[in-house]
Amino acid sequence: MYVRVKTTPNSPRQSVQIVASYRVGDKVRQRIVKHIGIAKDDKELEELKSLAYFAASFLVIRCSSTILQILTLSISFLFIR
Repeated sequence: MYVRVKTTPNSPRQSVQIVASYRVGDKVRQRIVKHIGIAKDDKELEELKSLAYFAASFLVIRCSSTILQILTLSISFLFIR
């Protein structure tokens, strides 16, 4: 996951998004995990980016925790059999 800042050519506004990359065959695709907000100036952009980095780190920890729980359940299921 990473933080992406998108701009449009005719607007001074910038969108801040948390994006996950994945592969489909040989092509790389991106999926927007969370739209953080739209910045109208540099100060708002920096605030939104710091919020996005914090949220992305939380999402990675949460996903890792969920994967760990699934693996633990799978392993315990194998030993119970």
